[in-house]
Order: sequence, then structure tokens, then C-alpha cells
Amino acid sequence: MTSPIEAIYFALTEAARFQQAFEERRFDVLDREKMDAFWTLPRTDDKGDLICGKAAGQQLFDTMVRLVERSSYRGRINLKLLYGAYKREIMLRFVDQNQDFSDENADAAFEAALAPSLTRLGNFTHIIPCHLVMAKNPDRLELGPVTFWRRETYWSKVSDMLAAHESMRTSPGIDADDISAYYGMFDWLAEVHVVNCEEEPSREIAQRMAWSAIDCVQLLIGVGSLERMNLGGVAIASDRRSHVILQGDRIASLQMTLQGRDVTLGDETWSQMEFPDVRHVLDLMATAIAEAYRLPKPAIVSERFIDAVHWFGLAMRDTEPSSRLIMMIMAIERLLLPLKASGIESAVRSRSEPFIEWEKHNRRVEAIYAARGKLAHGQLSARAPEVIEACRDAQKLAQAVLVEVLCYCDYRALRDMNVTLEMMQLSLINYARASVERRKLNCKPTT
Repeated sequence: MTSPIEAIYFALTEAARFQQAFEERRFDVLDREKMDAFWTLPRTDDKGDLICGKAAGQQLFDTMVRLVERSSYRGRINLKLLYGAYKREIMLRFVDQNQDFSDENADAAFEAALAPSLTRLGNFTHIIPCHLVMAKNPDRLELGPVTFWRRETYWSKVSDMLAAHESMRTSPGIDADDISAYYGMFDWLAEVHVVNCEEEPSREIAQRMAWSAIDCVQLLIGVGSLERMNLGGVAIASDRRSHVILQGDRIASLQMTLQGRDVTLGDETWSQMEFPDVRHVLDLMATAIAEAYRLPKPAIVSERFIDAVHWFGLAMRDTEPSSRLIMMIMAIERLLLPLKASGIESAVRSRSEPFIEWEKHNRRVEAIYAARGKLAHGQLSARAPEVIEACRDAQKLAQAVLVEVLCYCDYRALRDMNVTLEMMQLSLINYARASVERRKLNCKPTT
């Protein structure tokens, strides 16, 4: 692995090589790699940039990223801004000031470049429009750092801040009315809190947390048409679609469908979110979201659950049974297989059994994997009845495994920073074995 000082030295020597070639009018040095011209180092006299080439520039950037990843600021820093500052420090220290090529001077250059980023760290709240459900009561659903609000309940607060911002504006900019019009096309808002982060990376984290929260809601509701749950995107009043059918040289039929923006869910069903047992699961999900996005290091169990929910959510937004089947299996395996298993299907079969009650468990899991295997290797059509049936069972299995494993882990495991993948796997194995023993005891005849 390249050290920081090695990356710095390579970048500067490559810049010198390109500069020498240009002075000799050998511009063919750019012919081998067309992207070389886009990787540069800034001159400190503000007289343009020096080309260092893609290989050197990429190596320098990757080395800087590794330094950030090993620090307590992992995930918090705007890498684009930091890279610009890092290159300026390198040119200032090793070119203008002619400092020695030492590890100490390389570390000092990185720390100096990082300093402005640290002054920009702050707590940010992101307001993200989303499509959720048609129900209005309750008009608020809290999931840790993410809170979903009915727009009519929350927007007045934002509207007042927009008006204040507009009154202080001294130059042309984004029109507050355009912002309001866009948000007005959505019935729900996700309020997401991100702490101790630069603004741009906080936006990416907020988007991911909001998606995780939507995926958790989808997992808990578990009804059809959930592909309509969405975050941001194109603002439309309704999804109106037309279809023309011809027969010979005449119109045989004209069809039109109108699909709502949100999941058709009434207040009676949506209000179940406030039931104590449902609220308990929601609180576990909230804990998982908070701990999975903990910076600089997430809690392993929470991260695994949120990763699994991500695949489940993608599957639920997909309309093809074939791709849904594959993603449902990925959700199951992400949670049940912390480490590589020699027999994946048998491991999933044994570890999933305690978390779902259905007849012919082993046979159904085998059928799921058989359909996935045939599909992946071209032996089965994506529209085959076998795929559709396997997809239906995979969804049931994934939903049960994700919810029940979450409840099995409980708050302590979700928050525990000392849990390892080995510990997580051993716990799942032992729980499955204990479940088998319990069934054996229950099957013993009484005397």
C-alpha cells in the first residue's frame, strides 16, 4: 500500500515530467491516457495548474481517503474540498518551501489541509419530501434520527424560515416559491438530523437514513404496492398512463390508469403504528438506524440489519418477481450469514427456522434456492411459475427473518460496539440449535 509521502513524491515527479514534455513541445504525452489532463496540482502563484496525470492524481486522492477513513472524521468530511486543500498544502510545502520528503512533513500537510474542514463541522437537519401513505392519522412517525411528518402539519415551520431567508437575500438565487411548489407535490416530509458533519456529506447520510426508515416501514407494513413509497424524485400530481390497442387498421381499445402517489393505506391500518407491540419494533428499528449510521464506526448488528432492510426495500420497489427473488435472498443472507458459510443454503435453512412458523420449512427454502439457481444460470424463465412462487415464499421468509432477528437481538446487541461478526454468527447458530432441542423436548411423549 502506498504511503502518503510516496504518493506525494509520485505526484510531484509526474507533474515535473509532464511540464518538461510541454516545454519541449511534446504534447503527445497526453495521447496514452486521455484523462491525464484532468488530474492537476495547483500552482501557488495562481497562474494555473500543473498536470500530474490520472495515475498520480488518483493515487494521491486514494491515499488521502485512507487517512480520513482511519481518523475519527470518517464519513464526516467533504472529500472534494479536502482534496483541493491537500493539493495546495503539498505544493506550498514541498515545492515553494522545498521541505524534505519525510513522513512527518507529509502528515503535517494532511493535518493543515484538514483544519478548514473541521471548522465546517456542524449539526444539520435535512427536510426531504417523500411519498409514504395516504393515511393522515397519525400525522407523525418517529424512527430515531428520522421523523416522518404530514406536510400540512410541518410545512408552516419551514415556510416561515423560507420567508425570513428570502427577506435577507441581497442577490438573485433560488426562488422560495419554486421550493414551496416542489415540496407541495408531496404529502409527507422526512426530517433527518445529522450531527458533527460537513454539509455535503451530511446530505448523503440524511438521504441514506431516510431511505432506511422508509425500508423499515415497508418491512413492517408488508402489503403490496409498496413500490410507490419513494424519497424525493420527480414531483407529479398523479401517475396517469395511457395505452392504445389496435386491431387491424382500427382502434380496438383505449385504456387509462391513474395511480396515486402514496400507498393506499387508511387511517385505521396506519394508526396501528401506535400500538405498543408495533411501537416496540419501530423503536428497535430506530435504534438500528441510529447505530448503523454512527460515525466514524457503526455497530455491527445494526449495520447488518440496515443492509438487509436495504435489499428488502429494493425488492419491494421492484415489480419483477425474478429480481425481487434475488434481492429477498440477499436480504436474508446479509443478516443470517455474518461470515462465509461452506453450505449457504443449509445454513440459511437451519438459522431461519426459529424465526418463522410455516409448514415444510426445509422444502420451501430448498425451492427458493433451486429457483434462484436455475434463474441465475439461465435454466428458468424470469416469468416461470416456479420463480413467482419462490419469490412469494422468499418475501415471507425475508420479512419474518428481518423482524424476528431484530427482536431477538434487542437494544443491547443493536448498540453494542464490541460485538464481532464471529460473535453474531455463533449467536445465530446457538439459537438455532437451542430451537431444535426445544422442539425435541416438546415432541417427547408424556408418561
